[in-house]
Amino acid sequence: MSNKLHKDTFVAVITLLLLVFAGILLGMGALQLYLHQTGKDITLLTEGLQNAQDMAARNFFRLLAAGNHLMIFIIPGLVFFKLYPRKTTFSSYQDDPQLKYKLLTFGVLLIVLSMPLIQFFHVINKAIPLPDFLVQLEHQTNDAIKGMLRMNNPKEFIFNLTVIALLPAIGEELVFRGGLQRMLHRDFNPHLAILISAFIFSAIHLQFEGFLPRMVLGALLGYFYYWSGRLWVPILMHFVNNAVQILAVYLMQDQLVEMNVSDEIDFPWPFTMMSALLSFFLIQQCIRLIRPNPTPVE
Repeated sequence: MSNKLHKDTFVAVITLLLLVFAGILLGMGALQLYLHQTGKDITLLTEGLQNAQDMAARNFFRLLAAGNHLMIFIIPGLVFFKLYPRKTTFSSYQDDPQLKYKLLTFGVLLIVLSMPLIQFFHVINKAIPLPDFLVQLEHQTNDAIKGMLRMNNPKEFIFNLTVIALLPAIGEELVFRGGLQRMLHRDFNPHLAILISAFIFSAIHLQFEGFLPRMVLGALLGYFYYWSGRLWVPILMHFVNNAVQILAVYLMQDQLVEMNVSDEIDFPWPFTMMSALLSFFLIQQCIRLIRPNPTPVE
């Protein structure tokens, strides 16, 4: 590969970005129309997130998040797949038709066991100074997430699993792995396509205190999409990553009041080292599984 972006690929990437941008505009317009029609005050609803008894405010923002994921990622991703159908498969399936299931098993294990290692990247990220406006934006986002993560009953837990785990997993993988990475892979070597997609995936969240760990996660998801050739593999991995964190918060609701969403969990160094070793081992097993190396065939 020449690692040069050709016209067709450039047009495809711009089309994807325009679809996402159109989703953002439509979502903002829909929100403003709703607030105008109902007379609700977004400021009061935001303040309600800090009230443990105000489930209506939490559910409003959960529905808002669901609408955002639908408008910004899921619908644009599906439209993009319609415009640019997937044509590439991977030759590894000829040798092992069960490869995708084996990779999924290793991928889920890797997502869980690598959490202390990923958290180490969070510690590094926190040491990088950010402009004041980004810090303020981070705090506002964290306050909103913290409010949504308050779950007083199993129904709220299921609601959060759907809105914060399932919908983002589907929508973001459709756009970043199934759309952006797939298009970039046309002209760039797979590693570069994966890294560029992971960078944009992390940046678009606008939560820069967690930029590095989110980019590492995006790269892992990108490699498993590349290795497996099936988008549902990174979708399930992404879901597990989010769901485990939601479950942990649900089981520790008493500590939520003092918790800051951006605060790093203080894993002991032996845990981090063990996580690094296990992650390296699992990645090595995945590389062995895909022999011969996946080669795109039309």
